[in-house]
Amino acid sequence: MKPVIGLHFLIVVTIFATAAQDAVATPATTGPSQPSNLTSTSSVVVSTNETYWAVEDAEAREKLPLYLTIPAAKPEELTPANGYPKRKTFLSWHRSHGDNGGMRYSALDQINRQNVTNLQVAWIYHSRDGSNNIQCNPIIVRDVMIVPTPGKCIVGVNAETGRELWRFKPEGESRPAFRG
Repeated sequence: MKPVIGLHFLIVVTIFATAAQDAVATPATTGPSQPSNLTSTSSVVVSTNETYWAVEDAEAREKLPLYLTIPAAKPEELTPANGYPKRKTFLSWHRSHGDNGGMRYSALDQINRQNVTNLQVAWIYHSRDGSNNIQCNPIIVRDVMIVPTPGKCIVGVNAETGRELWRFKPEGESRPAFRG
């Protein structure tokens, strides 16, 4: 598959390079009232307007402001919301980072700004099979949290108590849940 893509890319670049050389060899005959002179070469349309890349007028540039503040759109100018995505979309993370767009947003409201300071550590799990730490998005099915360990295992942990329920060590030197 990759050689075909590379070959396709090479052919496209060659066609555009040939068309660009032909365009340079054929001077444009456009005036100020015409936007460009289009030349068709090898069935590729190429613009040959030489004034497009001309150096700008320094005096006109000096008259421009250094910064230009563009005001935000007024509410009546915005496109009205269509009601999507629905709130229920964000009540469970059906894939990594929440949804298909990776929004990392949750509509759950049991923990909020007023009560977040009251949270306490419920449990800490130590896999005891490696010296590193792992940051991951665990998979939770019913009351079982499934996570990788530094020792290249996959474990099922009771989500309420933090007690290890099961452990799986894949054969070989594979590293589960790691990106290469």
